[in-house]
Amino acid sequence: MIRKATKDDIKNIAVLYNDVIDANTQVGWVKGIYPNEQTAEIAVNNVEMFVIEADGKIAASAIINQKQAPVYNECD
Repeated sequence: MIRKATKDDIKNIAVLYNDVIDANTQVGWVKGIYPNEQTAEIAVNNVEMFVIEADGKIAASAIINQKQAPVYNECD
């Protein structure tokens, strides 16, 4: 199920970020720097964070807001 994230999801989203970083050295994220719990909190507060829930746990999250960091301009 895809749904808007709530404040109760923030810590679990941050755990998911760290799990992705630990499992994938190609993601380009840096643990504790980006993304982190503050990233999730800001997105939840802005109603821009969505999660996929599977078996009662957060399986994925996404910030959807039509904004891109300037670094994406360097990508093909």
